[in-house]
Amino acid sequence: MNLESKAPKVSIILPTYNRAGLISRAVKSILDQTYPDFELIVIDDCSNDATASVISGFNDPRIKYIFLSKHNGAAFARNEGLKIAFGEFIAFADSDDVWLKEKLEKQVKVLKNAPDDLGLVYSAIWRVQAKRKIFFPDRSFGLKRSGNIYKNLLFGNFVTLHVLFRRSCLRRVGIFDEKLPCLQDWELWLRLSKKYKFFYINQPLVLVYKTSDAISERSNDFNEALERIIKKFLKDFSLQPKLLAKYYYILGRSFYKNNNKTKSRKYLEMALDLSPFDIKYMFYVWLLSLVK
Repeated sequence: MNLESKAPKVSIILPTYNRAGLISRAVKSILDQTYPDFELIVIDDCSNDATASVISGFNDPRIKYIFLSKHNGAAFARNEGLKIAFGEFIAFADSDDVWLKEKLEKQVKVLKNAPDDLGLVYSAIWRVQAKRKIFFPDRSFGLKRSGNIYKNLLFGNFVTLHVLFRRSCLRRVGIFDEKLPCLQDWELWLRLSKKYKFFYINQPLVLVYKTSDAISERSNDFNEALERIIKKFLKDFSLQPKLLAKYYYILGRSFYKNNNKTKSRKYLEMALDLSPFDIKYMFYVWLLSLVK
């Protein structure tokens, strides 16, 4: 097959920033896929390490390396990749994760034979931490994983970044929200799932390695992102007051830990208003009443 003679079926977008020691493993796992018709767009978000040299060591015409002159974060980098992607289908990868060999083949098989209202395919993953492998998503996210899952996704993100979706979907829902410091994937999946059905492959197809510098672990960024997402989807969250109360409680607890008592009190009182008999909410509102 001459992959250069036509547009690839799949565009894989891999943003990276100072991961020279890890990205080789990720790229190799993509190049080793049993489904070969793809382009791999590596968006280097202004790394100052040896990332460029590592990528240049791969002699594969399917790789496109783009260096950004300013560091703007993963959402911006992924959006830059989307702007130059030619594939009918889009996939995302991370520089510290590993795709199993049949990952792309299994997802393409589903999507290319699916009706147009099925916009995205995702799978289970293995979360790898301290040499332990944890299956995700687990039952705590409920059992409805395929079809119209928008209401289920409001309860939390169980769709990982390692998806395959139709590039045409972006014309209806847009690209990543670059104002979000984290949780950008959850927010995009919420927009996509309002318009399209999802399909879940109940088989781990990716090894996701947990790293200590993950942005989702920075509480200030998490608080800012969750606040913005709640505002964006407030109408739908409001239809489930106990769920909205839970998110207000999470924000209240987090702001309390960050010594922002004003915002903590605001969100905990909002949680209590929505769920006035919850002992946890009552306790923290009382606790804050003791703080001057």
